[in-house]
Amino acid sequence: AGGACGKCKNLIKDIIDTYYKKEGSQKKENELSPAQKILKINNIIEKQISPELQKDGGDITLVDIDGNKVYVKLRGKCSGCKNSTLTLKSFVETTLKDAVNNDIEVIEVGA
Repeated sequence: AGGACGKCKNLIKDIIDTYYKKEGSQKKENELSPAQKILKINNIIEKQISPELQKDGGDITLVDIDGNKVYVKLRGKCSGCKNSTLTLKSFVETTLKDAVNNDIEVIEVGA
C-alpha cells in the first residue's frame, strides 16, 4: 500500500499518526506509581537481563532507583569488563527504556 500510485499515502500517514497519538495518551494514563516502577524494573532485571548476562558468566544487581536513575552493580565477568559500559547502555538501559520509561538512565555503582 502506498507504493505505486501514491494516492493512499496521506491516508496511511493519518492512520499511523492516529495510532501513535493513542499509544502516547495510553502511556500517560498507565503511569506507574513509584512502588510499581521499582517492582517492574526489578522484575525485568531478574527475569530478562540477569539471565542473559549469566550466559557469559556475569550478573547484575539492582542497587537503588532515584526517579529515572537506576543504579546497578555488575558482578562476575561483567565486573571490570572493558565492554561493561556497552553492556549497560546498549543492553540494560535499552531494555529498561523499552519496557518501563524512555527517560531511564542506568548508572553503574561500585565499579
